[in-house]
Formats: sequence, C-alpha cells, structure tokens
Amino acid sequence: MSGTAASGEVFEAYYSIPRLLLALVGALAFVAAALLMANAGLVSGSWLVAGAAVAGIAFFGFVAAIIVRRLFDRRVQIRIDAKGIMVREWSDQVIAHRSIRRASDMGQFVGLFLHKPEKYPTTRPMRSFLLRVGGELQRSAGDIYIVKYQYDRRADAIFDALDRMRPRTAFEEEVERRVANARASS
Repeated sequence: MSGTAASGEVFEAYYSIPRLLLALVGALAFVAAALLMANAGLVSGSWLVAGAAVAGIAFFGFVAAIIVRRLFDRRVQIRIDAKGIMVREWSDQVIAHRSIRRASDMGQFVGLFLHKPEKYPTTRPMRSFLLRVGGELQRSAGDIYIVKYQYDRRADAIFDALDRMRPRTAFEEEVERRVANARASS
C-alpha cells in the first residue's frame, strides 16, 4: 500500500494478551520439565544434571517473569505516525522515517535497518544486555528489531503503516500520480 498518510493518522500496537499467555504456558512448561530433571538429578546423585536443571529453571523462570510483567503493561508498544516510529522495547524516542534505510521481515522479527544507528541508542537495560551478549548476531536482525509474536497487530500491518506514513519526495509523488493516472485510463 502506498500513498500519503491522512492527517493525524496513527498506527498503534499493544502487547497481545492471548499470545503472551501462550508464551507464558510454554515458559512454565520448561520450568516444570527442569524441575523434574533437577529432581531426577538429585535422586540419582548426578550434580551435573541437577546443575543444568537449575540453570534451566533460572532461565525459563526469568523469561516467565518478563512475560508476566508484559501482561500488565497496557501502554502503546509500537507507534507509527507522520513523525516516525516509536518501539517502546527499544526506547521512547521516535525514529524519523528518513532515518530508516530498510525494513525487513526477518522471520520472527521485523528488522529496522537505520542510516545512522548510533543516533538512536537503546535506553532499555534488557536490550542493552542482549546487544552486549549477542553483538553482531543481534544486529543481524536489524539495528532495531521488533519481535512479531508478542503484539496484537500483524507484521504486514506494521509494514503497511511504515509505507503509508512515511513522507514522500516530490519524485515519488509524481511517479505515484502517473501510475494512478495510467491505471485509471486503462
């Protein structure tokens, strides 16, 4: 979809409660499996198995805690308007449309690749941690990446909003006008 955004048009996405509940069930299932594994490790005297199970309990318990926190966060998580895009998981800063070099569907992520990523640093501790740990692997999903499954809007709606709301150059407007005229006359 292309064209200029209507004055005052805004796209907003929130956390999806059903999707987060499904993810929470999955995380808790892994915690339960790790508890069973820990019990088996302790009963058999295998400290290696018990230690691995405790690590699994800690990791998936942490994931479950993050999901529970998100279940109660009813703020706008993604906002796209004429000014740009705000991805709350990254920061509260609005990223101007002209700063986005490319938006890509990266499987489970929507990746935003920026012209100058250093201009929009993350202000969220979890994202900073993931960037330190994952480094270039994290950046391969985009300078800013949006995890698709956790929102109440589909990825194609995000792409449509980005396309619809970005400002057009005079050349792009002229091409769109000529294409529209050609389609109307045929």
